[in-house]
Amino acid sequence: MATTGRLLLLSMLIGLCSCATLANVKQAKNNNEGTSKIYNVDYEKAWKISEEILHEAGCDAIEENKNEGYMLTSFPQQMGGGGVAGVWLDRIDGNTTKVTVVTERRTAINPLTPLREIEFHKEFQEKLDKPL
Repeated sequence: MATTGRLLLLSMLIGLCSCATLANVKQAKNNNEGTSKIYNVDYEKAWKISEEILHEAGCDAIEENKNEGYMLTSFPQQMGGGGVAGVWLDRIDGNTTKVTVVTERRTAINPLTPLREIEFHKEFQEKLDKPL
């Protein structure tokens, strides 16, 4: 019985320490997870704003897949325990773009992700509202 308890505890600890990856972010998007908003902005400007937000949040290098309409990045461990993020942009028409953001904590035991989806969209709207 004690061995069963130890194995159960060990499996729980391994689960808590498993790391989120960029592949997890892509899978979450494929499962219709994340937060989406539609903005009155053209695709190119939406792409630029998204990059700015990720850089300002302290991300590592951004893996840009502009032809496929998405970018992926990670955040260092010292940034609230680290995390991973993906941003997908879908052209609706010339001046309307749907932006979907998926963020995940690097490990389940980290209390925070460096950039939450709601914060991304708040910053996106603020940048749109900012006068030139």
